Amino acid sequence: MKIVLVDDERFCNEVMETLLGEVLPQAVIAGIFERADEALLAIPGLAPDLVFIDINMPFINGFELLDRLAPFSFKVIFTTAYDSYAIRAFKYGAIDYLLKPIATEDLKIALAKALINFQNIQMQEVSHKKYKIAISTEEGIVFKPIDQIIYCEKTGSLTTFHFLEGKSIQTKKQLAELEETLTGFSFFRIHKNFLINLAYVDMYIKADGGHVIVSGRSLPVSQDKKEEFNEALIKNML
Repeated sequence: MKIVLVDDERFCNEVMETLLGEVLPQAVIAGIFERADEALLAIPGLAPDLVFIDINMPFINGFELLDRLAPFSFKVIFTTAYDSYAIRAFKYGAIDYLLKPIATEDLKIALAKALINFQNIQMQEVSHKKYKIAISTEEGIVFKPIDQIIYCEKTGSLTTFHFLEGKSIQTKKQLAELEETLTGFSFFRIHKNFLINLAYVDMYIKADGGHVIVSGRSLPVSQDKKEEFNEALIKNML
């Protein structure tokens, strides 16, 4: 994630840079600006994912800066000493609105929201690409497109991949390992024995304990997974 900081107070930028280094060390600080006019010229070329913007700045305030940058694709977190701008801030699609002095816990929450949004965008981009998974079998390693996996099933000590056109492949890799790999690609563990591709869910039937119809087969949904699964289905459709 590439981040840009815009605040006319150098101290505030320095504090934010330090906090980000502690809370999200993997982030890249692509630019730090004390003048909004300089940020206005630089931000399009930097192509950030997230911009922290102070609201009260001389000559060009935070809202005016965004107006001049519109339309923009990055997400915004406003930082300000005043709580009177909150409603207007969220009209700009702000992920959060942090009051100075910024508490570490508040920053963590705001960054968590930003990361979820960032990951969702990445997954949408990934869905248009032919990403492949390497499957170890007794014969060797098979490479198959992830978007062709309908579901994975625990079968004894093995795991069976079920693909489009009725094809299947077995591997010694455990379902828990595959869950870790595939969850980011719109897969969901509905049951201890099943990891499904949400894209192939034809029907979710809540009665009779709860089950889904995937490629013509009825698969059970664990009681403790129902609420989370329902949320995952809704998110996948957005």
